[in-house]
Amino acid sequence: MILLIYRTTGSILNDGYRTPQTQILYGTDPWAVKKENGILYTWDVTKVMFCKGNFSEKQRISNFNCEGQTVVDLYAGIGYFVLPYLIHAKAELVYAFEWNPPAALALKRSLELNKVQDKCVIMEVDNLNSMTLVKNVADHVNLGMIPSSESTWQCGCAILKKEVGGILHIHANVDVMSSFTTSADFGGGQSVPVDWIQWSHKCCESLNSIFQEMYPEESWNVKVIGMFKVKSYAPHVDHVVFDVECRPAKYYSMSVGDAGATTTAAL
Repeated sequence: MILLIYRTTGSILNDGYRTPQTQILYGTDPWAVKKENGILYTWDVTKVMFCKGNFSEKQRISNFNCEGQTVVDLYAGIGYFVLPYLIHAKAELVYAFEWNPPAALALKRSLELNKVQDKCVIMEVDNLNSMTLVKNVADHVNLGMIPSSESTWQCGCAILKKEVGGILHIHANVDVMSSFTTSADFGGGQSVPVDWIQWSHKCCESLNSIFQEMYPEESWNVKVIGMFKVKSYAPHVDHVVFDVECRPAKYYSMSVGDAGATTTAAL
């Protein structure tokens, strides 16, 4: 085994790619390999970072049942969420958008290490171009960008399957200024900050407007079915992921048998 020792020499650069500042102290090969939750990740420590703070979300995705389903990750990075979708959630196919060449290369290598490269299509383009490349294909769309992924909400809506819809997993930094919590309106009696609830309402309003403009001939039902804290980003700021189910009205009039083929209830 080749040993690599490196240290961080400064803050992550705000260059659009979150490039790390590192110095290799021992070894000549900058490629690190880490095994986490049964998944192998590899990356060039001098060009991209490995984020430890989203472990809970990677584990949560690992518990999904995505057999036979298509996933689109609009912020793939080195595969933080792409790999759990493929390896543990058993997604049939993942489209991974990543515009940073070193991160895309790391994703490619990680897919090969885990022998799932035949189930992932890497799109090395700006995700704002996603609607011209993939549309009406996804059961799940992952929007894992903080502080906000709002610039790609319209893309995410267009990527969901038009006939049956699907689920948007929207990450956001939410200001939590109130100490009050309230019971969420989805199962389990979960108590969450009221600021999360308020943010989710605004999110659903925006998504409803997008669907109305995109499909004026048919109404869509948009509702948050889960809210999960990934980490504390800063004092009074939570990094939260909102699972938002988006379905055309006709989805609910399908027979149980037809809907069963596309449902994501196992989420």
